Amino acid sequence: MCTSPATQTPSEQAAIAADIDKARSKPKPTQRRHLWELPANAHCPVIGLCLPLSLLRRLVNKGLGGKALAEDYDLHVGAVAECKARSRVSVLLEDALDQRYCVMLHKFKGAHTALALKQLWQAARGGDDMAGAFWAALTHPACDHAQQDALLREVHMLHHQACAAPRTPPAHKLDAVLALAERRAQQLAEKAGELAQARLLLAHARAELVGRDAVIARLDAQLREQGAAMHDLDARVRLQDKLDLLEARERERQARMAQLRGELAAARQQLAARAGELIDDMEGDAQVVAPPVRLDDKTVLCVGGRHRSVASYRGMTEQTGASFAHHDGGLEDSAAMLDASLAAADLVICQTGCISHSAYWRVKNHCKRTGKQCVFVDNPSASSFSFGLQKIAVRVE
Repeated sequence: MCTSPATQTPSEQAAIAADIDKARSKPKPTQRRHLWELPANAHCPVIGLCLPLSLLRRLVNKGLGGKALAEDYDLHVGAVAECKARSRVSVLLEDALDQRYCVMLHKFKGAHTALALKQLWQAARGGDDMAGAFWAALTHPACDHAQQDALLREVHMLHHQACAAPRTPPAHKLDAVLALAERRAQQLAEKAGELAQARLLLAHARAELVGRDAVIARLDAQLREQGAAMHDLDARVRLQDKLDLLEARERERQARMAQLRGELAAARQQLAARAGELIDDMEGDAQVVAPPVRLDDKTVLCVGGRHRSVASYRGMTEQTGASFAHHDGGLEDSAAMLDASLAAADLVICQTGCISHSAYWRVKNHCKRTGKQCVFVDNPSASSFSFGLQKIAVRVE
């Protein structure tokens, strides 16, 4: 229960004054924090908000000395993991962030207190360069733990609101769009005048063409009269007729080939769809034989996987002599239940394709900290789970 200054004893007041003086005398940091000096929960929003995927992939490729073939999500997870410590990749990411947001870093450099830093962030959070303001405020020397937690919470909620609500463009952007529309309207009017002039010229050209066609027709009639007198005229006519017939047949053949190609594509699509349905039915109904391994008196925790395959996972696990436990990886079950399940398990099989980002890191950190055997499986199928049992059994032996 708190006491007022009037009811405090002299010794209590002296102790409070000593604590205040100690807090004031504690040296404050004078340099910005590096990317790898930020807490682990700050790396994900920094990488996701402040670096476009194309730039992130280029930096990771440069840091690894090759071409990263991972998908966007795996690339993001790997970059976040690299930020935990100073490495070639984390240094490249920090340099790119400093260069990209150098203007905002210079602006925030003038804040010497936590209050000034908070005011700058509040002024910049709704602007066009919120990502730069977030990076400058998070790494600022005056950013204490309370300000850091407030920044992370606020950016988290702003991200949700930005995804949920339709975006209204700023007024200056609307003015620019209006000016562009007016310029385009003027250009269209000019084009309409040019089109009218072109149509007039086209009418004159067509009149001239009609006259030329009459001349050509007269000359063609004369040519045919002269050709009739030629001895090989009949042979040429027959050749022309044969050529016309061949051209007609070729057009029919091309049309038939195009029709057959369309029917073949449709048949392939139907075959692929049917094959996918058969594969799903086979995976749902097939009974996968458990590998000839023994895990007696062990508890195997399966994190993730398909709900319809859980019974198959359980059957394979119990055939090895082990007990089976399951957690869906944060899709419906809570994170607290995952921690309890990890603590009770002896061996862990994590199906990474069907779990959340947070659950993946919980499993990885727990097994690394406790030394528990853990196998990560990409494909959430019964055969992949069987392979995971074989692999973890070899490690146990």
